[in-house]
Amino acid sequence: MDGATNMNASNAPPAITAGEAKKLKKSISKDAAAAEKLVSHVGKSLRSAEKDESKAEKAAHRAQRAREKAVQEEHKTAQVLNEAQHQHDLAVAGGNKAVNDLSMRQKHLEEAHQTVETWRSELKQAQQRKDAGDVERQKRLQQTRQVADTSRLTGPSGS
Repeated sequence: MDGATNMNASNAPPAITAGEAKKLKKSISKDAAAAEKLVSHVGKSLRSAEKDESKAEKAAHRAQRAREKAVQEEHKTAQVLNEAQHQHDLAVAGGNKAVNDLSMRQKHLEEAHQTVETWRSELKQAQQRKDAGDVERQKRLQQTRQVADTSRLTGPSGS
């Protein structure tokens, strides 16, 4: 048993004086206050960090919505642009068709002018031939009348 008692005696805290106990109590109290102050400070820092995290989360959510809205707006704008491009292409095609139509109609008009001029020339030539023929017929008719008048005057025998 002696060994067990000896162990107990060496494990027991050494005796302290009242002054040392007061200092120890004050030191423990300071440690507790420092620990409490540290817990309070860490708690405040945690709440501040959580508040910042919440604000950052809300800001990220707003940014995500703004991004989605911008993408939708870009899609709408792209559709409007595509429709405008389509309308422009139709207008260009219409313009090209109008140019081709104008060219074809001008060619047709030129051909019609040529045809009219050809027929005018034909009419002029036919009129000139008719006039020349009329003059020739008038001369022959007049000669025939003169011959007939002369034969009436000279008689049926002719000589």
